Amino acid sequence: MLKSKEFEKLIGFDHTVFLIATIVITGISFPFIFLNDTWEGYVRIWYYNIIFGILTAGIITWGNLLIFHKKKSKIRKNNTEAIEKNFIKDISTYIIYTWVATIILAYVPSLISPEPCTLDIILRNLVGSSLFMAVMVGFYESAYYLNVLGIVKKEQEQLKRENIESQMTILKGQLKPHFMFNSFNTLTSLIAENPKTAIDYTQHLSKVYRYVLEIKDKKLVPLATEIKCSNSYLFLLKIKHGENLKVVIDESLLIQDQHIIPLSLQICIENVVKHNIISNSKPMTIHIFVNDKNQLAIRNNLQTKPDLTNSTGIGLPNIKNRYKLLIQKEVEVVQNESHFTVFLPLINIGN
Repeated sequence: MLKSKEFEKLIGFDHTVFLIATIVITGISFPFIFLNDTWEGYVRIWYYNIIFGILTAGIITWGNLLIFHKKKSKIRKNNTEAIEKNFIKDISTYIIYTWVATIILAYVPSLISPEPCTLDIILRNLVGSSLFMAVMVGFYESAYYLNVLGIVKKEQEQLKRENIESQMTILKGQLKPHFMFNSFNTLTSLIAENPKTAIDYTQHLSKVYRYVLEIKDKKLVPLATEIKCSNSYLFLLKIKHGENLKVVIDESLLIQDQHIIPLSLQICIENVVKHNIISNSKPMTIHIFVNDKNQLAIRNNLQTKPDLTNSTGIGLPNIKNRYKLLIQKEVEVVQNESHFTVFLPLINIGN
């Protein structure tokens, strides 16, 4: 029961050295503090005092740790409510054992000594052993509770990570059919209108989708990589919209050591095209830059389509959810009478 391996599981560390040191130190000091009025009296029979003190400390320690082990082994390690509920009951058991053992041990000296066991000696023993028990049990109970809290915290963090991973998998899974659905809709219309352009579109579409496959297991990608993919995607959009769609990207973004959620920029661009009128009379301009809050801003002139019944509602909510789950940061959206802006937090992996 007192093996270090068994207790290491309960309190989180090897208590062997601590246990031996506690019994020895208490055994030497106990008789002097509580049983001898003077230093001379202690030294006169020092060997007897030390033997009696270590015996008393050892028996009290052994019995209380037996109780401790038996009580704690019945409780699930992550059940903090049960631990707190049974703590008071456990204390009463510790006290009863300590007092009974102390009273019995108080009579041991009288068996080998002419001096009788008096009430004063018994009371001194009870005071000393009670204090020793309180300190020792308090230490083990505290160590046990802190160990349990650590286990519970680890389990909660693991569960949280697993939950996040599960949700991220679901969110990423939305992107593939969402992306392909919109791309094939555009391709279908191009085949009928301009077969040669449809061939070029298909080739560039394969490049973009290759990127989608390459980053499918990545949580973050370099901003420069995301911009390069978005440039390929913009090529596809411009095949359809021509000069009516203009995108201005700050060139400094290609050299910044920042990271971003995969496909977030591409989806923001897609949302602009999908939700706004783009025509000769109403050309669309998208500005992409970094603001002073270290956010990637995607700003477009607002010219919303009157009918958005075909919208799946996946794009922007998907980005918001992934940012919230992965880095606990919010994606900001600001809309006024003339412009619509999405602010994506940039991540410094080295910090």
